[in-house]
Amino acid sequence: MDECEGWVEVRLAAALKAAATASHAFPEAVAAEFRTLLAGPLQEARKPAELDGIATTLISANRGDK
Repeated sequence: MDECEGWVEVRLAAALKAAATASHAFPEAVAAEFRTLLAGPLQEARKPAELDGIATTLISANRGDK
C-alpha cells in the first residue's frame, strides 16, 4: 500500500465509523466510491456542477441504486 492509499484508508475508515449509526451502516459501494474520489478527483479544485455530480453518485451508492 502506498502513502496515498494508506491515508485514504485510514481517513475513510474513521469517517464511515463516525457517521454510521445503529440503524444505518454504509454499503461497500460508498467506501469504494470515496476511495476513488479521495485518491484522485477530489485532490483538485472542482466546479459546483462537478461537486453536485459527485454528491449524486455518493447518494446513489448509499441507497444501493444501480
